[in-house]
Amino acid sequence: MIAWLAALAFFGLQMVFGPRYPVFRDEFYYLACADHLAMGYVDHPPLSILILAAWRSVFGDSIHSLRVLPSLAGGAIVLLTSALAGALGGGAFARALAAVSVLAAPSLFGITGFYSMNAFDFLFWLGTFHLVLRLSRLEPAAATPTWITLGVVLGLGLLNKISVLALGAGLAVVLLATPLRSHLKTRRPWLAAAIALGLFAPHIVWQIQNDWPTAEFVSNAGRNKNVSLGPWGFFTAQILDLGPLNALFWIPGLVWLLASPRARAGRGLGIIFCVAFLAFMNGKAYYLAPAMLALLAAGAVVAE
Repeated sequence: MIAWLAALAFFGLQMVFGPRYPVFRDEFYYLACADHLAMGYVDHPPLSILILAAWRSVFGDSIHSLRVLPSLAGGAIVLLTSALAGALGGGAFARALAAVSVLAAPSLFGITGFYSMNAFDFLFWLGTFHLVLRLSRLEPAAATPTWITLGVVLGLGLLNKISVLALGAGLAVVLLATPLRSHLKTRRPWLAAAIALGLFAPHIVWQIQNDWPTAEFVSNAGRNKNVSLGPWGFFTAQILDLGPLNALFWIPGLVWLLASPRARAGRGLGIIFCVAFLAFMNGKAYYLAPAMLALLAAGAVVAE
């Protein structure tokens, strides 16, 4: 009940106060992209644009209309983070605390405060976390539907934002470094990889046809736009992004996921976070925000 109330509060706050802020520059860009549908754009894949084009065709492109979908994504983040605490072994208190911790995270309000691919990115990471936890408790013979679902989630995630490659890399390390390696003896993980690649393939074809513009964009951003904070600076930036009070939960949550015998099923989530940290360390602090949600959920379990 508390999780649903928190989700409703998140959505309500965004819809009441968000439209008081004018259309953000990224939203103008997304609207322009939606006028020119394609299987890719210079700095992002097509899924969020296809969703926007369909949404706008029905509900228009007023500022209130633009803010509905990212605000709904914010509410879903609350529910999925709360449910993740439960999947990690938490009870009612942990689930409620995880939900409330999302409300205390400034960066989550900022990212879901306007229309962009970033608002939806959280959902694919959280979905993957839930599926990894489920796989850790399943024998390979019973895991086929879960692997297929994981392939779909990763494929759609890549069609939304290419940084999901870091999530896939983290999952690969999990498969090698945890008991999930037994699944590699079956065709199921390879089937999931094939599904993800198949869904992402149209965008890869677009990149080839247009001489890999996203690779050039990322290279230029790394040289001329992004400021490298270094490992410690990037770590401390997360304290500001998620709010200082939340650091009381996510830091113990990270230690618990990586070191506690009770967190064996969730060890993979800690590994995915570490891989994502290394992958995004030279980028903007908010790039790591989806991975931080696993730590918030784990920290709620520790607090309980």
